[in-house]
Amino acid sequence: MIISINEYKKYIENRQNIIDILSNLPIGSIVDESDVYQYIEQLNFKNDPFFDITDGNLSDRIESYKKFKLQEINIDEIDVYRFQTDLNIVKQYAQQYKSTKNYPPIVLGHEFLINDDDDFSIEKDEEGKPIVIGDGYEIIDGAHRTNALLLNSVYTVKAFVGILE
Repeated sequence: MIISINEYKKYIENRQNIIDILSNLPIGSIVDESDVYQYIEQLNFKNDPFFDITDGNLSDRIESYKKFKLQEINIDEIDVYRFQTDLNIVKQYAQQYKSTKNYPPIVLGHEFLINDDDDFSIEKDEEGKPIVIGDGYEIIDGAHRTNALLLNSVYTVKAFVGILE
């Protein structure tokens, strides 16, 4: 597909708008999986132009939900240390939060049984639903932001939480 520079610029502007729109929704708002997908893709693309949302099982974890609800979550309910983070990025985000008191909401899912012998795919039951293995949450996107909040002694986080059906 060939597109003009102006079409591409408009596409990028619309993608940026998804960050602004979703970051400013009130607690309790429900959004579609496709919006969260674009939100994560754009947040990460801003910081890493080589970001590929299809790496690992990120796409699977997002697409395990049809809807996400914006909630305020206690950080102690989240498996914060599951993913490796870059301390320099955490410190940078902590400084940004300290000066603005604002951050894009993180994205959480429920703790699923993962096939770690194969491709880290999510195990599913006979009905094709992911197998939940705990009461806590896992970070789909936002490990650096969550750790930055902890550095600032903030113990709750705004998060889009996948809704189990």
